[in-house]
Amino acid sequence: MKSALKKILDLFTYTVYFRAMAVIFDNDGVLANTEETAIFNDPRFLRQFGLNYTVPEYAALIGGKTHADFLRALEEDALRLTGRPLPANFNDLLKANYYSQVENIVMRIPDVDKVIDRVKRLREEFAVASNGEMETLRQKLTRVCFLHTFAPHIYNKDHVGGKGKPAPDLFLHVMRKLGETDPSFCIVIEDSASGIKAGFEAGMHVIGYSGGRHRAPDYGHILSQNGANEVSDNMLEISDMVERRIMHNRARRPQPATGGPNPPSR
Repeated sequence: MKSALKKILDLFTYTVYFRAMAVIFDNDGVLANTEETAIFNDPRFLRQFGLNYTVPEYAALIGGKTHADFLRALEEDALRLTGRPLPANFNDLLKANYYSQVENIVMRIPDVDKVIDRVKRLREEFAVASNGEMETLRQKLTRVCFLHTFAPHIYNKDHVGGKGKPAPDLFLHVMRKLGETDPSFCIVIEDSASGIKAGFEAGMHVIGYSGGRHRAPDYGHILSQNGANEVSDNMLEISDMVERRIMHNRARRPQPATGGPNPPSR
C-alpha cells in the first residue's frame, strides 16, 4: 500500500516539477524509409500514365505532402504533360502500388531505434506525428516494428481537422497530448521542409534529418533555411543532439528545493 502511494506521489511531483519534454518524430523519412522507397520505385509505375520524373523531380514533388495534395499535383502534371486526365481508378492503383512497397520493401531508417532508446532511457515522452493517412501510418509502423513502441501516441492530420504540416496545429496538439504546455520544451525530428516549417512555426526545437539516397548534397542547407535548429544525416548524431537538448531543457525547468523523484516509466 505504501509503495503504491509513493508511486502516486512521485508521479504527481514529477508532473509538477519535471513536466515531460515532448519528443515528436515524423514517420515518413524519419522512422521508415517510405519516401526513399517511393522515390526510387514510383517513377516506373507512373510512366504508364505518361508521367516521367527524374529522382530529384519526384523527390521535390512528394516531399511532405498530404496524400490529397500529392494526388492533386499528379493530376495537374498529367494534364500539363499529356493533355489527358488520369484514369478514374488511378488513386486505387496508386495506393495498391504503395501498399505493396510498404509490405515488401520499406525498412527502418538506420539507427533511428538508437534515438528512441535514448529518449526512453532519459524517460521523456515521445510520439509520432504524420501528414499521412492513419491506416497507412499504422501499417508502416507495423512494418518497421514501431507500432507498439509509439502507441497510444500516434497522431496524424485528422486529429486537427485535416490541417497538417506546414501548419503548426498537429505538433501543438501532440505537445498537449504528451502533457507539455510550453513549445520551447518540445523537440521535433523532421526530414521535410514542410515538417521543419511546422515545428518552427510551433516554436519548437527542430532537428532536421537530411539522410537518404534520394537527398541532394545541399539538402541539409535547405532544412536549415526552413527553420531547422540543427541538421544531420546520421541518426547517431541526432541521438546526441536530442540528449543535449533534453539536458538543456531540464536545466531550464524550476527544480524543487529538496530534489525530486525519478521520472515515471512510460
